Amino acid sequence: MAALVGSYASYPAPPGDKRFGMSQINGPASYTAITVGTPPTGGIAVTAAQLGLVEIEAVLSIPTSNNGQYHLIPFPSRSQLAPQTTMLFAAIVTATGAQVTAATNLSTFTFIIVAVGN
Repeated sequence: MAALVGSYASYPAPPGDKRFGMSQINGPASYTAITVGTPPTGGIAVTAAQLGLVEIEAVLSIPTSNNGQYHLIPFPSRSQLAPQTTMLFAAIVTATGAQVTAATNLSTFTFIIVAVGN
């Protein structure tokens, strides 16, 4: 069994204590590849406000483009143990699993993001 490092945010939480947010976004005209670090940089930034939330605690879906060619992988923009005001997403080519190359135009692709938070 995995060791519990600490409680996360306000969990455990009773059902109905959290809000769900959802939004359809377009990709950027020029994608910047995400660079893993503390914190990560690049990718597609999505704010909690774009999802109708104040903070994002978890992304509940794997956003897939309207034609299935790309999907997004969420990265926290700050410590994983803190709710996020912005999430970063790496764009991945579904057929290969490789990150989309820098400067790729994703503006004609839409993604639906579902998250839970406050």
